[in-house]
Amino acid sequence: MSYTIPANTFSDFENLTITASPLPPGITYDPATKTFSGTPTTVGTTTITVTATDNHAETNTTTFDFVVRANTAPTFNPTPIVD
Repeated sequence: MSYTIPANTFSDFENLTITASPLPPGITYDPATKTFSGTPTTVGTTTITVTATDNHAETNTTTFDFVVRANTAPTFNPTPIVD
């Protein structure tokens, strides 16, 4: 799977550092491209915290559940982070 956080998620997207953790086994996050990718290796739910930090060290966070079910494709439905 591969999911890139859409550029219109934030008003100042290019000037933000976005981090995410913890990640489910088999999934990686690349902050340079703002992309989650990989193949989950464990069935279950992982609550991921996404943090956006601007160049003034101001932060905002949101969480979402990454759910992996047996024999189904993963779903990815993040809640937008407020500016």
